[in-house]
Amino acid sequence: PKHHHHHMHHHYLHHHQTTSRLRTAIASSLSSQHPGESSEAHKQHKQQTPRERVWPECLGKCRAFFVDHQTIAVPPELISHHGGGANLQSATLYASRDAQIHAGLANEVNLPHADGNASFSLTHVGNVTPEIANRFPHISHYAAFQLDTASLNLVANKQAAAYLLTCQLAVSIQADEHTTYTTGVQTAGVLDSLYAYDGPLGVTFPQVGVTRLTLWAPTAQNVSARFYNSPPDKRFDDQSALYELTRDDDSGTWSVDIPSDEAYNKYFVYEMRVFVPWT
Repeated sequence: PKHHHHHMHHHYLHHHQTTSRLRTAIASSLSSQHPGESSEAHKQHKQQTPRERVWPECLGKCRAFFVDHQTIAVPPELISHHGGGANLQSATLYASRDAQIHAGLANEVNLPHADGNASFSLTHVGNVTPEIANRFPHISHYAAFQLDTASLNLVANKQAAAYLLTCQLAVSIQADEHTTYTTGVQTAGVLDSLYAYDGPLGVTFPQVGVTRLTLWAPTAQNVSARFYNSPPDKRFDDQSALYELTRDDDSGTWSVDIPSDEAYNKYFVYEMRVFVPWT
């Protein structure tokens, strides 16, 4: 499944590939840096175990499912102790491009006012539809919420969902006047719904003298490829060349065409800015 392929790109060096004498080492980085955090500090930071991170447990569990461009499924017990939702007060989707969502001691969401931070009301529409239940049998009993398209006139289309998928996401449910539930959001369902892709990936040669790199990474905020002359274990003050990849909004892929003589016999790593929940 494509979402598994997508997830692999959030981990570290994962395979070597040889294509037409172009030796490549494909790696991936980076979980999104916090604002003001230097890349060096970030490299050290990501060596820590998830338990040492400051993500509250309720955000790390990711119990909500973003299943299509406007539907989020939530376990019924998060709506009320009995699952009926009779006393449901409100539900909100929070999005932060710079991973600034934090939850307080009572599960309340704290999100600073800043560019790239937003919240959208969610409307409880009963249980998930039969079509969603058929796609995801394990959440067939979940409650369904729809993004309030009136609060963001783009949310009903792919463009808005695409933006949300590049952000840290959290759902907060005021189950009754005394109880708030907050959880992170799993996005594999909406990624497959919007970005099913079976075209070429990796290194291809679309025409003589052109080397194309293609990476499926619909949640990335930006992607670059950095080329080196030496392999990672022999890299000392190695000169590098950086190429920015361009996103294709239909497929969620990123690609760049490079003159083959600039890529021949080189090693490269992908560098990306992407939010990865610590679970």
